[in-house]
Amino acid sequence: MKRDWEKLQKAEKRVKRTNKGKSEMNMEYSQRLDELNKVIFYIHGGGFYFGSINTHRYQILRLARKLGGRAFAVNYRKSPQYPWPCPLQDVLAAYLYLIRPPPGSDHTPIDPKRLVLAGDSAGGNLCLSLLVILRDMGLPMPAGAVLISPWVDLTHSFPSIMENTTT
Repeated sequence: MKRDWEKLQKAEKRVKRTNKGKSEMNMEYSQRLDELNKVIFYIHGGGFYFGSINTHRYQILRLARKLGGRAFAVNYRKSPQYPWPCPLQDVLAAYLYLIRPPPGSDHTPIDPKRLVLAGDSAGGNLCLSLLVILRDMGLPMPAGAVLISPWVDLTHSFPSIMENTTT
C-alpha cells in the first residue's frame, strides 16, 4: 500500500497534459482501476450523525488488504443538517458511480460481480437499505455484503434491547 502511494506521488510530480485534457497520472490511475479484480465499497458507521472515512481509515485498509483488492469509501451526508434519506441517496449515487461512471471518469465501469459492500453499525444499515433498493429497482446486485454489527433496529423494539441491558 505504501509503495502504491509513493508511486502516485512520484507520478503526480511528472504530470504532462495530453491532447485529450487528461493527465498522464489520471491515465495511469485509470488503467490501474481497470485492472482491479476486487473492490470493497465501504460505508462507515457513526449513528448517522458522526464518523467519516477518516475515522474508519484503518478498518477500511485492513478489509481491502484481506480482500486482496481496493477500497472505495464514501462520506455521506449526516443528520441533523441532512435528514433521512440523504445518506441513502449518497450511497446509491456512489454505487452507481462505480458501476455506471459518467463520461470522462477516471475509471471504466466496475462489474458488480467484483464488488462487495461492507459497513459497520449505521453503515451496515445503509448496506442493507442499498441492497433492498437495488433489488426493488432491478439494478445489478453486488457480489456480496459484509455487515459488521449493523444497526437495523432503529425503533429499539426487539427483545434483545431489554434482555442484553447488562452487557
